Amino acid sequence: MTDKRLFVCMATLFALTISVYLPALGLGFVELDDNIYVFRNPNVQAGLSKASILYAWTTFDSGNWIPVTWLSYLLNSTCFGINPIGFHAVNVLLHAFNVVLLFLWLHRISNTVWRSFAVAALFAVHPLHVESVAWIGERKDVLSMFFFLWMLIAYQAYACRPNRGRYALVITAFALGLLSKSMLVTAPVLLCLIDLWPGSTWNSDKTATALPSSTRPLWQLVVEKIPLLLMSIAIGFVTIKAQGSGPTTAFTSFNRIPASYRIGNAFTAYAWYVTKSFIPLDLCAMYSHPMRNLSWTYAGLSALLLVACAVYAGSRYRRDPFLIFGGLWFLISLAPVIGLLQVGTQAYADRYSYLPQIGLLIAVIWQAERWMRYLTAPRLAAVLSLTAALIIFSCITIRQIGYWESTETLWNRAIASSPDNWEAHRQLGMLCLQQQRFDDANRHFQSVIEVNPNLPDVLSSMGWIHQQQSEWTEAQRLYQRSLALNPGNEFAIRNLVLVLKQQRKISDALPFLLPYLQRNPSDANMQNQLGLIYARSGDFERARAQFAQAKQASPNDLPTRTNLGLALSELGKLDEARLNLEMVVEAQPQDANARVNLGSVLLRLGVKDAARKQFEAAIQINPNDEEAKAQLESINQSALKPMP
Repeated sequence: MTDKRLFVCMATLFALTISVYLPALGLGFVELDDNIYVFRNPNVQAGLSKASILYAWTTFDSGNWIPVTWLSYLLNSTCFGINPIGFHAVNVLLHAFNVVLLFLWLHRISNTVWRSFAVAALFAVHPLHVESVAWIGERKDVLSMFFFLWMLIAYQAYACRPNRGRYALVITAFALGLLSKSMLVTAPVLLCLIDLWPGSTWNSDKTATALPSSTRPLWQLVVEKIPLLLMSIAIGFVTIKAQGSGPTTAFTSFNRIPASYRIGNAFTAYAWYVTKSFIPLDLCAMYSHPMRNLSWTYAGLSALLLVACAVYAGSRYRRDPFLIFGGLWFLISLAPVIGLLQVGTQAYADRYSYLPQIGLLIAVIWQAERWMRYLTAPRLAAVLSLTAALIIFSCITIRQIGYWESTETLWNRAIASSPDNWEAHRQLGMLCLQQQRFDDANRHFQSVIEVNPNLPDVLSSMGWIHQQQSEWTEAQRLYQRSLALNPGNEFAIRNLVLVLKQQRKISDALPFLLPYLQRNPSDANMQNQLGLIYARSGDFERARAQFAQAKQASPNDLPTRTNLGLALSELGKLDEARLNLEMVVEAQPQDANARVNLGSVLLRLGVKDAARKQFEAAIQINPNDEEAKAQLESINQSALKPMP
C-alpha cells in the first residue's frame, strides 16, 4: 500500500470519528466523578504547579492510582480552564487518535487494508464506546488506550528487529498506559498472544506479515515479558490498595455478594458484552448488580454460549485461527473487570468494553471476509455491509452522546432502559435531594430499598428527608437502621443527634457516638458533638475534656475553640477561656457571637472597658443582638451607680 493511500485511510478514520463525536463538545459536566476529577477538585482547578503535580502522583482520590490521567487533567485546566468543552475536546481527539493507531497497528501486523480499516472504523463509532469518550471522568480509558496502542506498534517494531532502544519504547509506553488506567495489567499476556500471529497460519492466503517472534526461542519470548509482568503485578497491588482506601472501601464484601454469585454474574457479563457488541441498544451509564437476585438460568445459558463459541473456535483453529486470537483477547483483557473482585455496584459497564472489543472486532471482520469470498460480488457486499453497520452504529452513538448532556438526563436514561435499576434510582434520588425535591427523592429511594433494602446512605438520606419535614420518629428509625449497617456513617450520627435533641432524647445518642469515637478518635467534628451533649446535660468537665480532644485533633477549628472557651468559662477557668475566645475573635472579627462570648468572659474577669468594646463591636456588626445590648446596658448602669 502506498503512503498516499495509507494517509487517505487514516484521514478518513480521523474525520469519521470527529464527525460522529462532534456533539460531545456541547456537553457539560456530570455529577458522576467529574466533580472528583475536575470541577470540584481544587488541585485540578489550580492547574499545573509543583503542589498539583505532587498531588497527581500521590492521590488515591478517585479510588485509583492514575498519575498520568491526573496530569492530563492538570494540563487541560492550565490550557483551557475549567471549561467542559476543553475536556471533552481532548477526550474526542484521544479517541480519534486511537482509531488511527489501531488501524496502523493492524495494517502493520496483518498487511491488510480492508480488514484493518473495517475494524478501526467500527471501533470508532461503536455505541459501547460513548461512555469512554463522552464522560470526562473516564479520560483514563481513552488515554490508557492511546499509550497501549503505541506499545503495540513499538512491540511490532521491536519484534522485527530487537534492540534495547526499541524495547525501552515498549516499556515506556506500557508504563504510561498503566499509570493512566490499571486495566492494562493483562497487556503482557496479550503480547504473548500477538506472538502467535504468524502469517503462515493466521491467513491461508498469505496476506499477513509474520512477526519474527516465531523465529526466536520460547525462553526469550517469555523472559522479555517478565519486566512487563512485574509492572502489572505492582500496579495491581497499588490499585487494590487505592480501591480499599478512604472512609469506605470500593470493594464489595463476599458477605454481600458470595463467590458463586460473582462467578454466575461473570458468565452473564461476558455474554452481555458480546450481545451488546452486535446489538448495542438500551445502553446506559449504570447497570445495577443483581446481587443475590441473579438469574441462574441466564447465567447458565451464558456459560453454555461461551463454551459453544470456544468449541467452535477451537475446532477451526487451523483454518481460522483469528477466532481463537480474537476470543482470547476478549476474554483475557476483560478479566480484571468481570466482577470476581467486585468494585462498585455495576454488573457490567460500557466503558469496560473499550479494550476487549478489539478482539471481537478482529474475529468478526476476519470471519466476515472469509465468508464473503463465496459471494459473486464480495467487494461490493463488504462495502455495503460495512457502510450499513457504520451508519446504524453512528446514529445510535450520536443519540447515546445526547444522554450525557446532564446528570439528570443520564440517570433518567438509565431508568428508562431498566426501570428496576436501583443504582440509577439512587443517583437520581441524590440529585433530587440536592435540588430539595424531597417527594421525588423519596420516590426514587423507595424504588431502591424495594430491591436493595440495606444501603446505609440511602436510608440516612431518607432519614434526612423526614427530618426536614419534622417527622422525627421516622427520621430516627431510618438513621438507626443506617447506623446498624454502617456505624461510621458520620452524616447519620450527626443528624441523629439533632433529631434526638428535638425529641429531648439527647442522651440516647451516646450509644452511637461513643463506639464511633473509639474507632475514630481523631474525628474532631464528632468529638465536638459529644462535648456538646455533655455540655447540654450540665457535665461541663466532661464537655471540656471532649472539646480539648477535638482541639488536639483540629487545632484551627474555630467552633471547637468556641465550645472549649465556653466550657472553661462555665468551670470558672476564665483565663483559659479568654485565650481561646480571643483567638476566635481574631480569626473572625465580624462574628458578633464570638465578640459577645469574649465580652462575657472579660466582664466576669472584671475587665469592663475591654468587655464594653466587645459588646459595642457586636452591636455594630449586628444591631439586633439582644444579648450584647443587655450586657452593655448592665455595664453602663453599674458605671452610673454612685460611689459608697
